Amino acid sequence: TVDIFMVTHHGLPMSNNPALVLAVDPSVTIMCNGPTKGGAESTLKTLHEINSLQDMYQLHRNVKLEAALQAPAEFIANTGTTATCEGQWVKTSVAADGSSYTVQIGADGRKRSYTTRNHLVP
Repeated sequence: TVDIFMVTHHGLPMSNNPALVLAVDPSVTIMCNGPTKGGAESTLKTLHEINSLQDMYQLHRNVKLEAALQAPAEFIANTGTTATCEGQWVKTSVAADGSSYTVQIGADGRKRSYTTRNHLVP
């Protein structure tokens, strides 16, 4: 199992086989998709099936899909089209001891904290 899964290949279905995604059973997913590239419907449906999923983040809202398939609005860094993109980023920081991590959208965004599941004490 993993704590964070960087959704591969912009969230395209050819690179996010449900068997793999569900087997690694992440707590948090981050998808670096564009408004029209990636963030495929089948990939998003797979992400919603993850048993341990706490939160899913997207770099962009997929303008071609309904909101219910996507991450909640507060977990999407950029909600407009390519022409109106504000260039917000998603940043992950891991605690020095590996016991927790944070995910933040943009410089002024709220940092959400998560505890690692399989933390090994040094």
